[in-house]
Amino acid sequence: MGHNFDFLEIGIGLIFSIVNFRVGFNMTTIRLDFTHVGLGLELTEIMFNTSQTLLEMKKKLYPKTGTEPNNMQLSVLDIATGVKRILEGDESTLEQLGLENANRLELVDTNDSSITNNLYETGDAKTNNGKYEAKRGDSGFAKFRKERETKTAAIDTGMKIDDFHLNQRVFTQNGYNGTIRYLGAVSGLSSGDFVGIELDTPNGKNDGTIKGIELFTCEENHGSLVRPNTVRPLELDNDNGIKSESKNDNEYKDEI
Repeated sequence: MGHNFDFLEIGIGLIFSIVNFRVGFNMTTIRLDFTHVGLGLELTEIMFNTSQTLLEMKKKLYPKTGTEPNNMQLSVLDIATGVKRILEGDESTLEQLGLENANRLELVDTNDSSITNNLYETGDAKTNNGKYEAKRGDSGFAKFRKERETKTAAIDTGMKIDDFHLNQRVFTQNGYNGTIRYLGAVSGLSSGDFVGIELDTPNGKNDGTIKGIELFTCEENHGSLVRPNTVRPLELDNDNGIKSESKNDNEYKDEI
């Protein structure tokens, strides 16, 4: 009887091994292309398994794009309808989301104050027609960020949240004039205070609603959420004889 039990255990073990092998063998590997909308960063042929979740995909993209997983909005063009479809449900697998090999996805950073939304190009920093491509084996966003920051370092105005008030006219470091509509912290974003600005021109990223929270209202693409040390009061610029006018759209087309 003892030998029979041994053979039974071996048989069960072989069955489980075969099942596991077949499951692993049937897992589908796909290669996906990505465009980071705010950066113009192109990522090509990134490999994923269809059994991976959307959250796992975001975590893999984080070191390549510099965008925090909880700030990523990913969308794919639905071939059947021709409509861009936003991917939702972080625990959903890529198979459940209907992703297929060679799909191209767009990545939007929903946090206006993130580093990826505050890097901007100048004529000197542009290469490859304004596109930065991170191929397999490259350091991805780390290299991209280093190249940009070396040539376009951000300006720290030294201003704090208490230096501003609602309805105050301000000038952003990206070259746009606007009016303050919100001051304070924002739930769901990193700690610290933010300045919500209604821009005079449609060079923003939102309409005053951030991550589903309405901070203020304005026209689409006129809203911008930034840190206090990236803006200056317009009257301060005028007192110093600095001309504070909105920049040419073509010159700063990637700014928030």
